[in-house]
Amino acid sequence: MVTVTQTVGLTSGHTDVSLWYPVKRSRHEPIEFDVSEFNQVRWFHFSEVPHERTDPNLGHFLAKLRVRPNPSLKLTRYGRHCKPGL
Repeated sequence: MVTVTQTVGLTSGHTDVSLWYPVKRSRHEPIEFDVSEFNQVRWFHFSEVPHERTDPNLGHFLAKLRVRPNPSLKLTRYGRHCKPGL
């Protein structure tokens, strides 16, 4: 998912373009991050995400993660769904 967001607060005045993608990772692995940009980072359960303090598009991304597509469908190079073997 790609989003475009106008920044607000201390970093206002520019546009953030974000590429959202899932990463399979253990919640017990340490997360490396830019300490000059963030005070801390941590994993959240879906029900505990502080939406009011995050990127406004995070809710859309999490909703997409929670949808389980039909595993019998595959995406073709033209963006259409077809049954395996066709």
